[in-house]
Amino acid sequence: MLISEAFDNYNLRIMSSGGSTNTSSAYRYACKSIITYFGNIDITEIKLEGIQKYYLSLVRDHSQGTARNYTMCLKAVIGICYRQGLKTVNPDNIIVAKREKCSIPYLGEHEAEELMEMAGRPMRGYPKLNRIRNVLIIKMLFMTGLRISELCKLNISDVKAEKFVVVGKSKEPRLCFINDELKNDIAKYLELRTDNNVALFVSSQTGFKRISIKTVQLMFRRVRSYLDLGKITPHTMRHSFCVKLLESNVDIRDTATLMGHQSWNTTKQYTHITNNRLKGVYEGIKWNL
Repeated sequence: MLISEAFDNYNLRIMSSGGSTNTSSAYRYACKSIITYFGNIDITEIKLEGIQKYYLSLVRDHSQGTARNYTMCLKAVIGICYRQGLKTVNPDNIIVAKREKCSIPYLGEHEAEELMEMAGRPMRGYPKLNRIRNVLIIKMLFMTGLRISELCKLNISDVKAEKFVVVGKSKEPRLCFINDELKNDIAKYLELRTDNNVALFVSSQTGFKRISIKTVQLMFRRVRSYLDLGKITPHTMRHSFCVKLLESNVDIRDTATLMGHQSWNTTKQYTHITNNRLKGVYEGIKWNL
């Protein structure tokens, strides 16, 4: 039985037994990830060593929570196949890492892509302009570390260059940067605009007035309801930006400056996340001594 078939069968069992669409969506995303890694091979060809390597590959690009969830999905599907008499690995031998206790929620790049993909999906009665705007908002928060209030105050003129200044909670100006990719995405969004508002982000439902914090929060709430990524908020993207900087070996002093932290101690609380990820990678190494 192919991996895709095994997951389809499992999803049918979920829905027929009254399972939620959110759970079903989580298994679809896990299936996509697993097939990307293994190929759509027969599920009996997946071995314990392969599952361990798959988990380690996830830890490098995702949060430990997502790596755990995807591996748990694979274990559950293999468990059903095993009980049906297929010669899969014994699911009892698949050891999944315990849930990471982390006080700071964040997303890896692949998870941010999932969020943007869902935000960009066509929905009946929901304008294309809003979908493109929502994808851009998620991407911009993830790639700049902006607070939601700072994002909503941005004007079109602020982002014409590769850098701009915002004034955050500390009332101190902070320099932010955007790359060519973000500049192009902003340009494509503005090409669709027919209003004359100076605001970078507007809401068509309110007559193209400047977007409000509440509208952005509601958008995140709607998009996350289709995904198994936990309680993702706009501020989660700011956390994710900080983690990405530290994982990219950006000096903690420069990270603090880009985040607008008044104290390095605020930035240091993020370092345990990257340390835990390295610990997970180390623990997955197989030693042959």
